[in-house]
Amino acid sequence: MPGGNECLLNNAISEDLQKALRPFNLVTELLLMSKFRIKDNFITPCSRKYYILSLGILVVFLYSYKDIIYWIPYRRCSMIAYTLYPVIYAILTANAVYHSMSAVELVTNMQKINKKLRATGASNLLHHSRKNWCYIVCILLAHGLEALLVIAEFNILSAYTKFLSSVILDLEMLYATFVIDFLSSRMNAWVMVLMNSNARLADTDSNECTIMPLIFGTMKDIFRTFRIHKTLCQCVVLHLYPSVSSIIILIVNLSPLIYLIMLSTTCERFDCGVGRVKKACVDTLDDPNCTKVLPNVATYNVRAKHKNSSENNYSTSEEVASYDRCIAHVIASPQHFSRAASMPECDRSPWRPPAVCRSKLLAGTFKRRRVHALCKAPGVGLSTRRLSKNVLRLCGTHYSKMRACGLFTVDAALPLRLLRLLTTYCIVLLQFELL
Repeated sequence: MPGGNECLLNNAISEDLQKALRPFNLVTELLLMSKFRIKDNFITPCSRKYYILSLGILVVFLYSYKDIIYWIPYRRCSMIAYTLYPVIYAILTANAVYHSMSAVELVTNMQKINKKLRATGASNLLHHSRKNWCYIVCILLAHGLEALLVIAEFNILSAYTKFLSSVILDLEMLYATFVIDFLSSRMNAWVMVLMNSNARLADTDSNECTIMPLIFGTMKDIFRTFRIHKTLCQCVVLHLYPSVSSIIILIVNLSPLIYLIMLSTTCERFDCGVGRVKKACVDTLDDPNCTKVLPNVATYNVRAKHKNSSENNYSTSEEVASYDRCIAHVIASPQHFSRAASMPECDRSPWRPPAVCRSKLLAGTFKRRRVHALCKAPGVGLSTRRLSKNVLRLCGTHYSKMRACGLFTVDAALPLRLLRLLTTYCIVLLQFELL
């Protein structure tokens, strides 16, 4: 780890670059996380005493682990989020100590790029110092308000550790973005210099060709600076870990909404099932053959009252066969049989059963007999028609969609309605705020 009292001549930086770096350098020095020190227009690494003090503060913050243990059985996601910050703080502190010389080299290369571009005729090299100050102030205000809001709920040391690590991470991200933006703007300026030099070389002698190595050296410095910056920004990826924990916390907080969506989709499937039941019943009632329909298997019991037990037996096999034909005819058209029994004179009627069967059925000479008749008539039976009507009546009286406190219908559109209501509420608030 190099000392910080050596001031090299090649470490001199201009005033405009100092103004651009001052917001980042000032805040990181106050947080004991600075990688370099700017004094008297020279940039040098920080002293050993500075880094020893920074490591001491780090040990104190790592001691805050024991104050976060009580979060484990209650809010695991919060525990993970708040224990990550001391770890990130430790890694960033070690990175600041280890890469102090690389950070100084990065700034000196940025100064070299500015000098070479100005030497080649580039102008209007912006540094955006005011924009950097605005970013820093917004970060401090945002994290300061967050610390004040959560200080009553969380442990003070844990909240302070979270505040410092959050500010440092955001500063690292902003500084990395600033360097990339600086290199991009200088690359655009280099392109303009190259185009102007080509036009200028066409009208001058060969002595002007000495500017070409300088232009090439400028691009070489840009890529060298970018390579150093990639090494320094490896720990900036640590900003992803709090983001992942925040996403986990967001998912946990959104779990009631997820369960509501699951309930809504399940209710929607049940509603669709009821709709299919109603449609099947309506299709059954709309069948044109429903009035002439018979069940596929019908069982009829014919009771015969006998005076003498000798009459309970069949006399011949022909009588049994005629009885079966008669029963099948009765099953095929029971209302026709009743009319045939009352009008014996209609012997030529096509629906009249045989006379022998009719006389024996009326006389009650057959004992009780169970008959299974297989009918091939198409369509739906009367019992099925009655069943369909009862099911439709049941759906109309005993079924209605689930409602939340009588206000919202629980179906597939419920989450969308809630989001629309929330969006409308936010838009109304914004309108009142802007008017």
